Amino acid sequence: MNTRLLNRDTPRKLANRVRDNLGKRVNTLSEIRSRHELPFNGGKGGRMIDGTALDGFPEYIAKQEAVLIGTVENGQLESDVAYYVHSRGEIALGEYDQSEDRFMPKQTVESGSSIMSDTVRALLESGVEATLSPIGEALSDAVRLSEDDLLGKKQAHVYALREIHGYSRGETATILNVSPSTVDTQLYNARDRKNSAESFVDTLDQIVSDMN
Repeated sequence: MNTRLLNRDTPRKLANRVRDNLGKRVNTLSEIRSRHELPFNGGKGGRMIDGTALDGFPEYIAKQEAVLIGTVENGQLESDVAYYVHSRGEIALGEYDQSEDRFMPKQTVESGSSIMSDTVRALLESGVEATLSPIGEALSDAVRLSEDDLLGKKQAHVYALREIHGYSRGETATILNVSPSTVDTQLYNARDRKNSAESFVDTLDQIVSDMN
């Protein structure tokens, strides 16, 4: 019968590896938060989505359920506006008709996913020169949070909008086209996963310290 002998340092190395990997994910969240100095407390409402951003485009067009993602320089050295349209499940580029308060799509951004943060990533990776709106920046941060597997994609959306960028419960629900109760659930789960990860890293730090 074969017996596999473990080096005495194996548990220490394993603990260090797990701690470092998880620690990097927690640090990603902290780094993203540190880039945004919020003039309000804990996402209780300081941003409004009934205003305008960038070149005066509305952040949200209710009758189209269209969310402003940013502006894009097109081949004619002109700017197209980029909106995520919930009924289409994609980002479209086009023009905004102020007289009609209506977004007029001209082309779409191929993504292969209807998840908002995935479509923002597809826009940024498409090779165009894009300037993100505040909502677009929040969704871009959500990409990083979910890529590190610390948060699920839906949790990352809510956490980025509420906790990092300071949108209110109702605004976040409108942006994501979900119910306020769904926002509450996803935020609770995101906070729980974050706190559990931080607690686990602290525990591993203590274990490694005791081994030395």
